[in-house]
Amino acid sequence: MLAGAVRRQVFLAFAAAGLIHPRWSRAVLMEAGHAHAKIVEKKPGRDGAGEAALLLTELEAGFPEADVPETLWSHVRVEGKLPDRGDEHVIKAAAAGGARYIVTENLRDFPAAVLAPLGLAAVGSDALFSDRLAAAPEAGAAALIALRARLGLDEDAFRDALLRSRLKRLAGRVG
Repeated sequence: MLAGAVRRQVFLAFAAAGLIHPRWSRAVLMEAGHAHAKIVEKKPGRDGAGEAALLLTELEAGFPEADVPETLWSHVRVEGKLPDRGDEHVIKAAAAGGARYIVTENLRDFPAAVLAPLGLAAVGSDALFSDRLAAAPEAGAAALIALRARLGLDEDAFRDALLRSRLKRLAGRVG
């Protein structure tokens, strides 16, 4: 979720407004950086590795409280079958960090039967953002207006960017 630019920007705007309280491990950030680098390196004139390093630095500096050190999550037990055991560290960090949700577009990779015993649920970014906006409409709208201004987009271009990023529910709420 952190690799996609628009979703990441909305997530961070909501986090800065106190509407979302991010939790991540170094391993989660490294995966996000790697995914971002792969996306960007295919574009002319872009430096995937450099941009990924800058992204990780900005995330760590902007939200130091989000870090869940491995010493806290390495002992968390994840019971049940995961489609990809490589995602286990995400669940462990979320549980140890006191998260309620794992925000992902790959909901099938995080079965409810595995997450529920740890007090977690998987949620797509569009659902989470729409929920946060509904729960705090003034703060959410202010965060989105500030983000739109920072990105230099008018209302239509911003809505189009949300739609291209598969944030259909959120786009409907801002338009």
